[in-house]
Parts: sequence; structure tokens; C-alpha cells
Amino acid sequence: MDSSTHHLAAIASGCNEQAQATNELTHNLAQIEEVSDQVVAISQQLAQGAQSLSQLTNELSRDCDKFTLAEDELSTTEKRSR
Repeated sequence: MDSSTHHLAAIASGCNEQAQATNELTHNLAQIEEVSDQVVAISQQLAQGAQSLSQLTNELSRDCDKFTLAEDELSTTEKRSR
């Protein structure tokens, strides 16, 4: 093998390695994008769940406000629970 053939072989080998690395990067970026999409979907579900929980908490608070004990009833209730 003469010098120029050796250089061309090295360049070809380098190009193949570079192409292989580019393919791996493309594949890995596609996986990152897929995971990112999943994270976005989960985040949206969590936000909806948090909003629903907040609404339920407000409803429960309003419902609990309907029930009040007079101070003397509270004392009687506390004594019964002991």
C-alpha cells in the first residue's frame, strides 16, 4: 500500500466511524425526545390531578363549614371522647 492509498483508507475509515457516531446520536436524540414527550404528558396529568384535588378540597371545606358546634357542645363532645 502506498502512502496515498493508506491516507484514503484512513479517511474512509474515519468517515465510517463518523457516520456510525452520527447514527447513534440520532437514535439517542430520538429516545430523549420520546422521554421528554412522556414527561410532558405526565406533568399535564399531574397538573390536572392537582387542580381536581384543589377543587375537592374547596368543596370539602365549604361542606365542613356547614357544621359548627356551639362552644358548650364542643366541651361536651371533648369530654365524651376522653
